[in-house]
Amino acid sequence: MNIVRAAVTKFLLLTFTLFFATLAFAQKVETVGKSWLAEQTAPAEVSVNGSWQSKEWGTLVLVQHEGSRDFTGTGASYDLLGVVSGKQIFLLFCIRGRVDYSAQLTWDGQKSFAGQYTAGMMNARHIGPRGRLRDMHMIKSN
Repeated sequence: MNIVRAAVTKFLLLTFTLFFATLAFAQKVETVGKSWLAEQTAPAEVSVNGSWQSKEWGTLVLVQHEGSRDFTGTGASYDLLGVVSGKQIFLLFCIRGRVDYSAQLTWDGQKSFAGQYTAGMMNARHIGPRGRLRDMHMIKSN
């Protein structure tokens, strides 16, 4: 009985430790995410308004109001938040106020964006703390 109790206690301690570590290191949209977006300051040269297809994420629906650099959207069960800076977009995949993925893509001059995304926030080296860079491509579908 003591062995079972010790095993259960260790399991619970590990579970709580992982849970609180995740909370401590989760990157919040309101702080880290919006700060990263605010660093991108070039005037918008393209519009992302509309529906986009991505092999990596499925259908992404983005809303960018005329004259604005900022955009919001939905896709792949995420709330999307981003900014257009020049011919690039900086995109956050958010859930419950937390940034799960971030992406940086460049307009190809036709009807698509290509770039990369990573788990968590891209940092100065463009590699998130929890993952590696992965390719991403979005094609305008309307």
